[in-house]
Amino acid sequence: MKIVCVIPSTCTKPVLKQCLRSLEKAKTKNIHLFQIIATSNEKALEMNLKVKKIIIINKSCGFAEMVNEAINQAFLLFKPDYFLIINDDAWIHKDFIKIFKSLCRKENFDVYTPIIYKPDKKTIDSFGDEYFTSGFAKQSNVLTAKTELTSFACVIVKSEFIRKILITYGYVLNPLLHFYMEDVEFSIRARAIGGTFGKFTNLVAYHIRFHTTGRESFFKVYHVYRNSLWVIILTWPILNIFKRIHSILAVLILAGFYATYKFGPWFTISTIISTIYNLSLLLKYRKKALNSYKKNFDFSIIFSKYAFRFRNGLTIKI
Repeated sequence: MKIVCVIPSTCTKPVLKQCLRSLEKAKTKNIHLFQIIATSNEKALEMNLKVKKIIIINKSCGFAEMVNEAINQAFLLFKPDYFLIINDDAWIHKDFIKIFKSLCRKENFDVYTPIIYKPDKKTIDSFGDEYFTSGFAKQSNVLTAKTELTSFACVIVKSEFIRKILITYGYVLNPLLHFYMEDVEFSIRARAIGGTFGKFTNLVAYHIRFHTTGRESFFKVYHVYRNSLWVIILTWPILNIFKRIHSILAVLILAGFYATYKFGPWFTISTIISTIYNLSLLLKYRKKALNSYKKNFDFSIIFSKYAFRFRNGLTIKI
């Protein structure tokens, strides 16, 4: 079995080495593990990183483009059976690959979602993405929450299914999204063409969330807010938009007021300008996506029953 580990990275953080060490320690018999780092940092070539391939991406590119390019080159170089996509500030348990090897003999899924803990190894960081009827998403730290989508902080995807995604849509992650919500958009499209998702508590990884941008940075809040709107435009059938328009508007307005209060009026202005500027591209990608959905795909299955869930667990149902 060949597994290619795709690591999109800035190559500036000490945690990257922890990620690489964990992959090295997790190696097991009859599994060929190939590591690819995709980065916009040209100095990565001088860092003596012991990986199979370092791909230098244009500096204007984001997470989505890094993953896409690494996957394209991996198919040419290694002919993998699976892709392990992992953030550079995440790492896996030493038995991760061994357990996955056993799992995929018994369970035949296209996407394998591990349970991801915070560095304390006790608190759940995420166990899939909870997708709300407002169009917002949250990495779920509740075992019992209904999560139909996966997180790209750490995920394994069958290469055969990646090929199907590429043939169907022409890309794996939507390059318009750059950072944040790209895994949500991917998961929706993947489910829409019949992709199967499995969640496993014995498949364990760890993640330092917000290590790159910070929890409340303008960069993070802006991209989550704007891309939540964009994912609706990109993937939601029109009837589902109308059905949940009250939920969408309520949370968009509430979150917009909060962000504008925190960051100033430029937050809202920038969201509007960016959306208008990219609208023709958004509609082009939307047409391609919706035309590819299976006719019997029930879009409502991806949703949580809530419009939003706050950090303290409090939920809103509209």
